[in-house]
Amino acid sequence: MVELKEIFLNQNNVNEWQEEDVHSFRGRECLDKHMELHSALDDALGGRTDWGGRYASWLSNIGVSHESDAGWWNKTAVCRENLLCFVQYYSEEEESEMAKAYDKRKEAIENLPKRCSVNSIDCYVNIRDLLEDY
Repeated sequence: MVELKEIFLNQNNVNEWQEEDVHSFRGRECLDKHMELHSALDDALGGRTDWGGRYASWLSNIGVSHESDAGWWNKTAVCRENLLCFVQYYSEEEESEMAKAYDKRKEAIENLPKRCSVNSIDCYVNIRDLLEDY
C-alpha cells in the first residue's frame, strides 16, 4: 500500500484558505497550503507526472467538481479519503472494485449523446460512496 502524507488542508478549513489575490502575502500563504496536495500526490505516486492536475481531471471525469468558486481546491478535493481513493486507483496493480466502478461511471458519462451535458457535483461528495452505485 502506498503511503500518503497528511496535508494541512481538510474539509473543515479549506474554505478559510482561499484568497482572491494570489500575489498578496495571504494569497501566497494560501497557495503554499494548496500546493501541499500536489506534493503529497507526487511523493505517493512518484515520477514526472502532474499528479495534482491528473487528480483534478480524475474527479472531473466522473462529474465531480474539484475547485471552489474562487478557483482553489474544494472540500471534495482535499478530503483525505478521496485522495487515498485516487492514489489507490493509480498505484494498485490489480484493478480494485472501486477502480472498476470509477471506469464504468466515467465511460457512462463519456457515452452520453453529444447534445447532453453533465452538471458537476459542486457540493462535498465521498468518491467511494458515489461509486457504490456502479
